[in-house]
Amino acid sequence: MTKCDFCKKEITTIPFICKYCGGTFCEEHRMPEAHKCPGIHADSLISPLEPISVSPPSKVLKGSAADELSVVKRMDEEFDQHLDYVLENRLDDIVKFGRNFSAIDLAVYLVKNFGKILFFDPLLTLAQQYAIADVEIVNEAGGISGRSGFNLALFGDPGTGKTFASKDFILGDPEKGVPAHGLPGRNRYCGGMTPARFIQIGRAYEGKKFVFIVTELREWFTHSSGMVEPLKLAMEHGIITKETYREIVEPYRFTSFFSVNYNATIKSGKEYKVSMRDPNFNAVEDRMLCRLHVLTKERYEALAEAQARAWRGETKYELANEIRDHLTLVHAIETVHPKIRGMFPKKPVLLTERTIDLITATRKTILEHIGYKDTLSFSPRLEMRTLQLASALSLISYFKHEEKDVLPMDDQAVRLALRFYVEEAAIRSRESFDSAHILFDLGIYLADEDLARGIRST
Repeated sequence: MTKCDFCKKEITTIPFICKYCGGTFCEEHRMPEAHKCPGIHADSLISPLEPISVSPPSKVLKGSAADELSVVKRMDEEFDQHLDYVLENRLDDIVKFGRNFSAIDLAVYLVKNFGKILFFDPLLTLAQQYAIADVEIVNEAGGISGRSGFNLALFGDPGTGKTFASKDFILGDPEKGVPAHGLPGRNRYCGGMTPARFIQIGRAYEGKKFVFIVTELREWFTHSSGMVEPLKLAMEHGIITKETYREIVEPYRFTSFFSVNYNATIKSGKEYKVSMRDPNFNAVEDRMLCRLHVLTKERYEALAEAQARAWRGETKYELANEIRDHLTLVHAIETVHPKIRGMFPKKPVLLTERTIDLITATRKTILEHIGYKDTLSFSPRLEMRTLQLASALSLISYFKHEEKDVLPMDDQAVRLALRFYVEEAAIRSRESFDSAHILFDLGIYLADEDLARGIRST
């Protein structure tokens, strides 16, 4: 079995190859600073008085990946500039804001602006922004149970608000009066990008945490065959390579995440069919946190009402700046950004036995309501997505636990994540059970009046 070149322990997962020094490392020591990479610290080993030359890294970016470096540099500068602004002008205010802000407060803010039916979509896209710091989820025994980062897919009927939630709400749209809520300089919009170009430029993002926003994922499967395997590898942070008669893309590890949209046809009997022709696309879906949008009468009315409120100027994004600054600060802390190192400690999210018991109870209740079936239409990965969503929403409470070494799972964050679990299982089971009834029976149902008033029931 392969051993880590730094800690000399056996590697039980996929080994990570450092692009700077070429060494093999475990998950804990995969980043250059974690294994004191000689490739990036070579300059410090050279005396300025000695005319010694250092060979460049063996892997040199070429072609599209080299061109993309200018885009990466610009986005890094955007993030750094915003972080500088927060640290110099808003630090005390944002820390104070964070001490009184949690997942339920975010949910209340979104319900106020979008209503009780539509609020969950921007909640998911904003949760992903917190999640991409890829924070460790640790258990009470001290081991690592997973990481917070997840890929996100909003799919379903056209005109159901998918693009607004994944793009406009995150990046902002001045023409619509929508301020940006997502991370500055950490979202790579892929409008018009071909899948071949994505594979080419992905190497420029190796070792970085970005969100690739693809609002029309179907186009990637229309213009290029064989995309299932590269996407699977990308979503699993595996090694990507490509060889054609025209070019060879050298192997690299993709470490970022996806936020995608695509259409699906809703058939009778609650069955849906995605617009991708590839029969293996369900393998890609299985590696994402998915949310199906059905244009029901209730959703149509909710969309129309939200639009009318926007026309009248009643939609108020009064917390947009605070949320974005808070998100920026938490991301910088959890990714150990050089500008903030030593100011606030990086903390993992603690998975408690209570959270595991809630997920287990939810699973058992769902299976009881589904009844006997030869096969299920969802996999155990749905529970991992639930855990990741709860962890991401718990990161919002970072400043509420300044005295602790770990961030405990926020109770309301878990409730919101379990709501996703139950509703997604219901949809994939063709709504063979009432999701609201299960949530109420389990005692994790967030009533409309709770969201409206922001009651923190336990």
